[in-house]
Amino acid sequence: MKAYLLYLNLIFLGFLLSCEKEKNPVEDEDKISVEVPTVTTDTAIVLEEGGVELYGTLDNNDLISEHGFYYSLDSNFTFYSETKLGLPTSSSEFKEEIYSGLLPDRIHYFKSYIHTIHDSIIYGKTLPFTPLKNRAPIINGIIPEIGYLGDTISISGEYFGNNSNDSKTYFGTNRARILEQNDSLITCILPNNIDSTSVTVYVRSYNQEDSTTFHLYDPVIESVSAKEVTFGDKVTIFGKHFDHNTERNHLYISNKKVEISSSSRTEITFIVPEDLTSSILEIELHTQLQKLIYNDPLQIKSPEVSSVPSCTYSNSYIQIKGKYFHPDYSKNLVHINGVEAKIIDGNESQLTVYFPDGPYPNAKAKIAVGIFDTVTDTEKEVCIRDTWVMVTNTLPFSFYGDPGTMEMNNKAYVLSDPDHYSDNELALWEFHPESLEWTKHTLPFEMKFSGRSTSSTTKGYVYTATSENNFWELDPVTNQWKQLTDFIGPRRDKASMFTIDNEVYLGIGADTEPYTSIAYTDFYKYDVNTNQWSKISDFPGDIYTGRTETSTFVLQGEGYITCGARHTGMYDSWKYTPSTDQWTKVADFPNARSYTNSFVLDGKGYVANGTRIGGTEDSHCYQYDPSSNRWFKQENIGNTGRYRGFSFVVNGVAYSGGGYGIHGGDNFSNELYQKQ
Repeated sequence: MKAYLLYLNLIFLGFLLSCEKEKNPVEDEDKISVEVPTVTTDTAIVLEEGGVELYGTLDNNDLISEHGFYYSLDSNFTFYSETKLGLPTSSSEFKEEIYSGLLPDRIHYFKSYIHTIHDSIIYGKTLPFTPLKNRAPIINGIIPEIGYLGDTISISGEYFGNNSNDSKTYFGTNRARILEQNDSLITCILPNNIDSTSVTVYVRSYNQEDSTTFHLYDPVIESVSAKEVTFGDKVTIFGKHFDHNTERNHLYISNKKVEISSSSRTEITFIVPEDLTSSILEIELHTQLQKLIYNDPLQIKSPEVSSVPSCTYSNSYIQIKGKYFHPDYSKNLVHINGVEAKIIDGNESQLTVYFPDGPYPNAKAKIAVGIFDTVTDTEKEVCIRDTWVMVTNTLPFSFYGDPGTMEMNNKAYVLSDPDHYSDNELALWEFHPESLEWTKHTLPFEMKFSGRSTSSTTKGYVYTATSENNFWELDPVTNQWKQLTDFIGPRRDKASMFTIDNEVYLGIGADTEPYTSIAYTDFYKYDVNTNQWSKISDFPGDIYTGRTETSTFVLQGEGYITCGARHTGMYDSWKYTPSTDQWTKVADFPNARSYTNSFVLDGKGYVANGTRIGGTEDSHCYQYDPSSNRWFKQENIGNTGRYRGFSFVVNGVAYSGGGYGIHGGDNFSNELYQKQ
């Protein structure tokens, strides 16, 4: 316990001694002295030529790391500009010349400042000044002087100001986007919307400016990747100084705008579109504000035909195969024997085409395929399988079927008017089978259109149906006409007429001149050797309303009469046997029909075309076989109906044509068909 109390006393004594020592500081300790630099804001001298000079003074320069001025439009320096003058070299007056970035006639405020080496900032007082103007900008150069839309452009010079608010840069009337700016250098983007390839560049500071000129490169087309192209092909235009921005390029092919796939300074790529309208492709490129026309146009590849049918039927569909056809089948051209054919379907390698009726003079057709204005002959012929082939559609006359035809000395003749049924000037037309051409001969006599003609193997005979009942003979060797003994029966129209050996038979028909027609049943024959007419047995067929517009033919020395129907029950057919002077009924015609035509070939009789009673015209053809006394349906003559046409046989070849009504009304057929 005593030891513990001694310990406490020692601690308390130590405390008292320490307190006594703190109350006696050393009396001779030296005091420390610290030097501080100063700065003053002196004055501002406004320059008449533009700008201002700011003055200040500093001391203890060795304690300063930076000095300069702040200036602003408000005395609080909320927004300000700064001029840094760096490390001062002496303790003295300093100044800064400011020639740009000022607002003329506006009060500005400035103050000097220094940065000490101890990282403190000391300011001079704030003073005002009102500048008159800035120095006018001066452009010393522009890099590059020639370039492209959207390029980065550097403009060097003086008095630009330190930001884009101090001055504005224009290319023409279009303000440039500034990337970086100080008093002597502006870096900007050339606007894309300038309107000239040579543009004036302005640097403007309020009402003062300087200018220079900038030029766009002149683009050039040097070549293309292909001269002959087809639809969907990728084509590259090569050159230099194109715009690399695809949206700023515009390409026209034959005046049609085409989408550009890609662009670079040296290449423009596009796809040949399908909606062109010409096979010659003129290239027009708009780039870098300039229009270029390539002086060597592209050419759409001509279609190449690899196969066509070797033979086909008219009025059918054929397949033409190849390449380089237009993908839109309707924009292809197919000519068959020079006549445009209708394309039904197709693509770039195949076309489905309607094969028209003709004409096919040699029963062959040449096919040509093209696009737009170019048609290429395939040099391939297609044979026509039709039994009856249209060999021409340019008959020089408009036969509509009463006077008839004559065949003699391997020649054929048709009696018809020149152009139209309203022209009553009948003429004799001679057919030349080798050339399919016709020669016109005038008639030395008057003839009604309701007259009739027939022929033997060597002579032709014509009944005029005039009131004089004249009867004439034609010699095909001399082309001379001879008037014979007049017909002894009553005058009549649309009689039936045929020749057996040297005898001409004429009868029935009707006199249509009276208000009520007179139907006839009588029949007569003319003897060539005696130049005399005589009456034979009357025709026993149905003539209640008259039997006109019949068809006649001669087989094995017997004459046949059929058709000429006037009602639906009139389909009886008859033959006349000269040796017995008798008429015999033969097999009925398959239907009641009128305005037909007839011919004989290989011992058979043929009746074609015409109009069914109660129906319309058609292209049917029927064959009569005397050995079986039957009628047989044959291949149609053409693909459209005709009536009041004609037919004949020359050199063992049958022909049929003319007539009208194939399209209804008074439309004439100028077609001639040949039996194969």
